[in-house]
Amino acid sequence: MEQTQISQQNCIIQQSDVEVDHPSSNANYDYSYYLMEQGFRFTYAHPYLFAGESSKTDTWLIHITVVRLQFDQLIRPLLAFLKPIAVSFAIPVDADHHSSILDGRSSFPLTGKAITICASTSEEAILIVHHLCTLTKSIIGPSMPCAYHLTDTVGISYGTLFSQNDNRAITGSLFYKSAIADNLKQIINTKKIAWPFQEIMSLTSFKQPRLLNKQYIPIETFKKDPKGNVFKALKLNRIFDMQWCVIKQGRHYQSFDNSGRDAKDRLAWQFEIHKHFESKNILPKTIAHFELYGDAFFVMDYKESVSLTEKAIQLSEGRTWTSTSVERKREMLGYLLQVTNILGQFHDEGFVHRDVTPANFVVTEAAQVFAIDIELCYNIRMQAPNPPFTLGTPGFMSPAQEKGDIPSFKDDIHSFGALLISLLTGVLPNKLNLKNPKQLKTNLCYFIDSPSLVNAIIACLSADPGLRPGFSEIRAVLELCDTMLLTTLAPLPGIAPSIANENSISILSNAFNTISNLVFGYRMNISNKTVATNPGQNCEPANADFTIGITPGFADFVVLAMYQPYFSTDLIQGFNSNIQSWIAQIMTIELPDLELQIFSNALSQIKPGTELLLNFMSKANPLADDLTDPTSAAISGGLAGIGLKSLFLTDQQSSESDRNQLAETVSCISAMQEKDGSWATVSKTPGKKSFKAIGFSHGVAGITYFLLSYYARYRSEDLRVRTVFALKWLIKQRRSDRGKMTWPVSAENQTVDPWLEHGFSGVALTFIKAYEVMGHSIYREIAEEVLGYHPLHVTSNYCAFGNGLSGLGEIYLEANRVFGNEEWLFRATIIRDTLLNSCFRDDDVCYWLDGTQLNPTPDFWTGNAGVLHFLLRFEYPDQIHFLAHLIP
Repeated sequence: MEQTQISQQNCIIQQSDVEVDHPSSNANYDYSYYLMEQGFRFTYAHPYLFAGESSKTDTWLIHITVVRLQFDQLIRPLLAFLKPIAVSFAIPVDADHHSSILDGRSSFPLTGKAITICASTSEEAILIVHHLCTLTKSIIGPSMPCAYHLTDTVGISYGTLFSQNDNRAITGSLFYKSAIADNLKQIINTKKIAWPFQEIMSLTSFKQPRLLNKQYIPIETFKKDPKGNVFKALKLNRIFDMQWCVIKQGRHYQSFDNSGRDAKDRLAWQFEIHKHFESKNILPKTIAHFELYGDAFFVMDYKESVSLTEKAIQLSEGRTWTSTSVERKREMLGYLLQVTNILGQFHDEGFVHRDVTPANFVVTEAAQVFAIDIELCYNIRMQAPNPPFTLGTPGFMSPAQEKGDIPSFKDDIHSFGALLISLLTGVLPNKLNLKNPKQLKTNLCYFIDSPSLVNAIIACLSADPGLRPGFSEIRAVLELCDTMLLTTLAPLPGIAPSIANENSISILSNAFNTISNLVFGYRMNISNKTVATNPGQNCEPANADFTIGITPGFADFVVLAMYQPYFSTDLIQGFNSNIQSWIAQIMTIELPDLELQIFSNALSQIKPGTELLLNFMSKANPLADDLTDPTSAAISGGLAGIGLKSLFLTDQQSSESDRNQLAETVSCISAMQEKDGSWATVSKTPGKKSFKAIGFSHGVAGITYFLLSYYARYRSEDLRVRTVFALKWLIKQRRSDRGKMTWPVSAENQTVDPWLEHGFSGVALTFIKAYEVMGHSIYREIAEEVLGYHPLHVTSNYCAFGNGLSGLGEIYLEANRVFGNEEWLFRATIIRDTLLNSCFRDDDVCYWLDGTQLNPTPDFWTGNAGVLHFLLRFEYPDQIHFLAHLIP
């Protein structure tokens, strides 16, 4: 069998002799069917299947946009044309990935590029384009912002197949078709190449109009979205008669469904609904609806407002509902009562809302709630639109809506229950198991101190729609809660009941098993490292039609390998079996040398691990250490990150050459230190000045943390002076926010971020280290003051290590270890309980979703491995320590 080395997120997929059913038999059908049918060999490169030879040489790329409904019609004749000319090309993995490419969810630069063909020469590109112009005459598809359109469906760019150039200037463009023209002209001039498509279409810049429909001036973009932008505009009525308005755009052929409707049809339906409810004052008033350059625009009255999501954040300031002040609770209950009134009026008029989320309601400066983005509405009396627009927001949709059933008023009741979870817990509802009422009630009681509210939420989410309450009943509960708060002077002291230790260990065992399955299972975005696989050995394919080989991520694997001894024999055996199978599959693994050594060190801790380690090392190919930016002293991609990895390894197996290399790293960092004690970050954007990042991963705090760690082992007066100098610079950067001293993200950007990666908590970690190493009380005072900025009873929709609760909990544990102050253990306990009550649990499955993630990831920095690390460290603080060397 031919073996291929692959890179990035690619996997070998071997052509099979197995008969394959036609893909359209499945809703999300697999497009590999088409390639197998015509005998193409291909690899997986998220979100595409790639056929042909990979090349890093820049060339002309030909893109085709095509809606899902016409893909089957186009792909066969296209593949028949491409087969004899043997060019490389990419098509979507499946129907779902096709949709995510079209609407920009895969990434903005890929928007609309359903099919991409690499031309080896300009002559070949012209030949292909001429044929495609004929082949795609009846094909339709949304615009491709990062391709120059030669026709409505064929576009051109220049580069390598999966290159994603800086296209930030294009994201705000209202009209896409030739927005990239200036970028292409610059490439042509720089590379001194000719525009080969002059006979088909000259390369002409498109000047975005400053005035829309002769009377609207765009002023500020609220939302940049390939489906259509949302922006604030000034409407010119007469010379001295102008008014502010909001304009929502619906782009042609975006959100194209099986009934042939697109975003323009949705916008027209939304306009009709606004007109219907104009006298009710529950939606912004309509002004106009028009079309321009093939796109639709809906103009409505502008009201200064914030989303209900943002209002909840303002009121809670990161606190749980239980610890929120009475006044703020009552204010939120007032908004919720307005929402029930709005939805009640929808139902009275025969409309099901079908997208009840906090983001789809706004609160004005006058504290009035309005509904927005009501395009999914369905009129039960008129049975319109037919069929209903799909789908809705994950976590908020009822089970019936997810299945595509005929809309019902009870769908909105379910969604309102999910909305209550989001607003009163600070956690999105899809993070919890809504189908297990008993477990859900336990979770909600941790966050919400009102049994009647908790019971109302559980009732709204009932699996039986007939058991869900009506809005009159829900209003009665909200009003009762408001009345009871009138007699409450302050939030109750203390914390909600914590998870029993035995139960927490059970949860962690399930989480370990789930993360292990994620790491070694069949999934996308496995690793950003280069791996070659041998699909012929001991691989259990997810589908009998092809074979896939995978690799775990570096830090994910290290965390699992380090902590597997803390779990049951069965879990350890299962994990070891996964490792053995994985090592048997790989031909070679290429990692930077230091990461490879850390990987090997983790593997050596597995028992029995000697044979595993020998097998692994026989296939290991060390690369030069991953110094993403040789001019950076930072932890992430810079010298301090290399230094932390080296320092960890010298603790494990010290040699003179290792110590010399470490000393050289320190010397280089010292040489880069500026006169004021800081380090500058060189901007990667041409023409922009360097800046001074403050935070832990990318800035001065992280560099200082490494120097402190090195100084603790190898003391020198010069290094002490440099480190103290850096700490003084950090102290000078503090700013007052809400009456407390904290740090902004950089000396130039005064935004306050609360987390480890960029924020003030990461800087506090450096000062904890400074107190531990230097012993000066001022460092402890600074660290404790800034950590006190966080509310005691904290909650957040973000749970990850880099930018979420588990990273903050880790810092609290460090503060408790170094300072011996029980307050920080108490705070870590609250975070532990918050995380244990905000995970998805179902039998032996347990995982966390960070932010708006829809699927769990094992990643240490942004996913489940980092959460697991914090929770295990909480249980075993003497054995488990802060893993600075795993910071990416």
